[in-house]
Amino acid sequence: MFTSPYEVELSEDERIELGKLARSRSAPAAIVQRAQMVLAMADGVPYAELVERFNTTKPTLTRWRKRYFERGIAGLTDELKSGRGHGITAEDEARILAATHKPPPKPLTHWTSRKLAKKLGYSHVTITRVWKRAGIKPHRLER
Repeated sequence: MFTSPYEVELSEDERIELGKLARSRSAPAAIVQRAQMVLAMADGVPYAELVERFNTTKPTLTRWRKRYFERGIAGLTDELKSGRGHGITAEDEARILAATHKPPPKPLTHWTSRKLAKKLGYSHVTITRVWKRAGIKPHRLER
């Protein structure tokens, strides 16, 4: 039977801290499960049993064990993922807000996010986010 290739030893303080996290009802479920994994490894539970208990893989168990010992409790959280992010610049935001304060073409009485997005070349979701951050409700603007 495959067991952990590394000994997992926890201090009493680490065990208490992980135990609290493993029983938490307010922490994210993934972090609770990872704390339970590390505790089980420290108790000497074989990887084969952990794979079944947590419905995971051996590399996943090894990853969380390593991250815990490198960074402690903080290592059990998810890392930021790469990606495009929210790439709207301050200039773009200013352009959207300026256009929002100008009257829309006739027969419109106020801007909708979709109409303004089409005019400016942004997505309607971007327009809505900018309005929300600025606290603007275009249908309530006085012109």
